Formats: sequence, C-alpha cells, structure tokens
Amino acid sequence: MQKIHFLKAILVMVSIFGAAAMMHGQEGQSLADVARKIRAQKAAAAAASEPAPEPKPATLAKPAAVDTPTPTVPPVPPASPVLTVKPEPPAQPDPTPAKKPVASTPAPAAQPVPAKIADADYDKTLDTTTDSDLYVARISALLEQEKFKDLDDHARVLRTQKLKFPGSGWKLSTLYLVITNTLAGDKAEDADYEANFQRLKRWAAARPQSITPRVALAYIYSNWAWKARGTGTAGEVGAENWRLFGERIQLAKAALAEASTLPEKCPEWFHRMLALALDEGWKKERTEALLEQAIAAEPDYFYNYEQYANYLLPKWYGEEGDALRFAGRIADRIGGKKGDVIYFRIAAALDCNCTTETYLTQASWPRIKRGYEALEELYGSSDFRLNEICYMAAKTEDFEYANRLFGRIGDHWKIGVWQSREIFDQRKSAAYLMVNLKLASQAITDNEKTPEGKDYQQKMATIMGTPQEGPFRECFTGPLNGYPNFNMILKVARDSSVESVMFWPPTVPDACIQEKLKSVTLASPPADEYWVRVMMKIR
Repeated sequence: MQKIHFLKAILVMVSIFGAAAMMHGQEGQSLADVARKIRAQKAAAAAASEPAPEPKPATLAKPAAVDTPTPTVPPVPPASPVLTVKPEPPAQPDPTPAKKPVASTPAPAAQPVPAKIADADYDKTLDTTTDSDLYVARISALLEQEKFKDLDDHARVLRTQKLKFPGSGWKLSTLYLVITNTLAGDKAEDADYEANFQRLKRWAAARPQSITPRVALAYIYSNWAWKARGTGTAGEVGAENWRLFGERIQLAKAALAEASTLPEKCPEWFHRMLALALDEGWKKERTEALLEQAIAAEPDYFYNYEQYANYLLPKWYGEEGDALRFAGRIADRIGGKKGDVIYFRIAAALDCNCTTETYLTQASWPRIKRGYEALEELYGSSDFRLNEICYMAAKTEDFEYANRLFGRIGDHWKIGVWQSREIFDQRKSAAYLMVNLKLASQAITDNEKTPEGKDYQQKMATIMGTPQEGPFRECFTGPLNGYPNFNMILKVARDSSVESVMFWPPTVPDACIQEKLKSVTLASPPADEYWVRVMMKIR
C-alpha cells in the first residue's frame, strides 16, 4: 500500500503548536491517515470534460506465456495478414488477488438523448463538437437507429484527422466506448451484451469493408470475458468461469483476425491486440514487436503506450520499474512536447486513484508537470486532466503547485479522480494549509508573545467554546470520541470578519464549521489581518 510521507508537514505543525498537541492524539489523524482513505474501489464513471480510455485490468492471475502465431502487421498502408486463431487453454488460478478491469480515467456519463438529437441525421458538427456529453448522446442516437454508414463516415474522419477533445482524448477512443456499451460498466448484463453483439454483427454484414464493427466486437468480447472472470482472487475463480474467460477471449481474437484482413486500418485495432497480449500472456519480445507496429501505424495514439506500460507492471510480465523506464524511453524517442505528454499520460494511467498500487514516487515529477503543461499547450485543458494533475501534485506533496491547481478547479472536482467530495476537500485543505502554514506559524508565534495577543486568544477561545457546547456542535455527528482534538487557525480582519481559516488535522467537518463560522460574532483583533489559533478539545 502506498505510504505518503507528510513528515515535513508534521514537523512544521509541531513547531507551531508544540508537542502538547501531539499528546492529545492528533498524530493518529495525520495527513498520512487522510491519504490512506483514498484506497477505495473505483467509483462509477462520472461526467468528465475528457472521455476516458477503455477499462484496463487491475490484477489477475498471470496466464502462461504462449507462442501462438501473432499477426505480422507491416507498417501502414499495406494490409495486415490474417491473425491465426487456435484455442488457448484458460489461465490457471494462482494466489494473486485480482480485480475486474477498472477505468484509468472516468468516462462521460451517457445522457438521455433529446428528441431533436435522436431524430437528427449525422452532420459535420459531430466531428467538431467539444462537448463530450453531447457527443456521447449523438453517437448513441446514431447507433440506436443503426445508421451504420454515418458512423463509418464519422469514424473515418476521426482516424484521418486525428480529432481530439480538449485535454488530448481521442474522439475515436470515445466512439468505441459508446458503440461497445463500455460506459455501462458493471451494469451491463448478458442480455445487453447479446443485443450489442447482434447489432455489431448486423453492422459488419451491412458494411463488409468496415473495420469499426469488427474491432468493436473484439472490444466487447473482451469486456464479456472479464465479466465471466469476476472480481474475486484468482484462487476464487471457478473452473467454469475460467473456461468462459478463455472462450470469450478467443472470440475477441477471431474478430481481430477478421479485421486485420481489411484494407482499412485503425489504431484501436492495435490497442485491442495489446490488451489481448496481456490476456493471453504473450512473451515480452512478441508484445514489444506488436507495439513497434502500432507506433509505425499511429505514433500519437496515447492508449497504446498506456496499455503496454500496464503490461510491463510486475503483476503482469515486467519487473519493478520496467513500466516507468519504458515511459522515459518512449517519451525521449517521440521527443519534444509530445514526448512529455506521453510521459504524463503513462504516469497518470499507472497511478490512477483506482488501485492500491502506486508508482508516482518512482516517476520523474518534474517531467510529469512538464508533460501536463505541454498537454494544455498542445491540446487545451479539460476538467478531468486538471483534476488528475492536481491529485498527483497533492500526492507528491508539491503543495504550492497543488494549491494553484485547486484554485483553477474551483467546484469542478471529478469523482473519477478523487473518489469522493470528502477526499477532494481534505486534499484541498491540506494543500492550502501547507502553503500558508509558514506565514501563519511566524505570525501566531509573534502574536502569542504579546499581552494583547494572549488576551485576544483567550477571548476567541471563549467565543468558540467546545465542540460539545459551542456554535459548531451540530457539525459533530455520532460519538465525539471519533474526532481528534484540532486547531482552528484564523486570519481575522480589523472588522472581525474571517479572511482565512485552516484546520489541523484536516479531517474535521471543516465545511460545516466554516459555514457556522459565518454567523458567529468574533472579537475585534489588536491589528488588521491578525493570525490566531484556537485549540478545540474533544477530550
């Protein structure tokens, strides 16, 4: 489990409030404790300004390495030979814990399709829209009406023009998320899969030269395989589940084989092949050769790099550090700002807030920051990517950078990054606290040395009372022994209005306290912009 060190922050707090505060049990509620709360399961996909790439596996029993023939895909434009398909034995259980595939970034929520959209024909505005929710709705409408030619025409534009949403997400990737019903996540039932299979097969029959429905079939067969696999540990997966997993992966493989015979090429084909390499346990040399073919076909399709980095994790087929070493190599190879963007995206995908593993401490934080700044410059900003870099900044304790990013985010936090509003608020408060702590520390120390400062601190303590009986009692629900003693650190203006308030530790119901504070009449301080601390004792 990731262990985030807040030693510097704790030392600063000790210098302000002394060892006595630590004796009241506050060390048990340090920022490290806050960080550990982030280890929640992946939340349901939420609306995001940039749609997500496909789900990636978390931890699964390693399939035995196999040497079945792989498609030799020469550089585009020559057509790819047919993928040879033969039955593979299902992966055998081992003690490694496993999870169902989880998304590295959140997908936009599918919205109800208004009638004026549902009745509309495909037009060029679909190519240019930057509204991801509207895009999902329009693609869903075309799919529901089985307007396969319109979808094919649009997919061709996406491939040739490499159209992206702000924040670098390829629209092509989102198109596949919609037509495979991946956005439904865990809610998809076997009947939903069957309906989608039949529709994609009708599309393939109606458009025999179209690669899109065939790649989509491989995508959905893979999702269906993971549904059979389940979410238990590898040893908990029954023989029948393993059999279904293996059979469905073979269906995905067959669909990719058929797609490889078509003259039309698609970068998502390589993405699905790299996923297949992981599922079947290909040897590293074979998978690396496939990646090289993917790069030759489309070097800007970020998802292929992310997929290969996932393959290189120790829980799969790499050694410790392999994935991030690959990130550095490929970023250097691509070079320039695009290379830095790739480094950021790989690091973000590996260190998503959706698993217990962490790789951020092994990555180059300066390069991650440089990659994000390059991403905004080249592709524009998105709420999701902004939340993502902010999460990473807070996790690496780059509090000044995180504090600036929190300011930009405002109230546009993303559940797919933070998992809950509580965690977002805690991290935001912690960043603000760390940035402003040094100034507050010196001011409080100076003020408490003066007679008027001591007098003002006593007045404020009397006004604030105790959590049990003071103006904030409604903010503390349940047994009070579940809360730590805490310090309220305030900057008070001459007119007694509160200019700033911070809490240590930042695990108290700060939002409620700040709201109640608005109705509390405070004493006028000895000077303007006056820093004072009030110890709130639970026990």
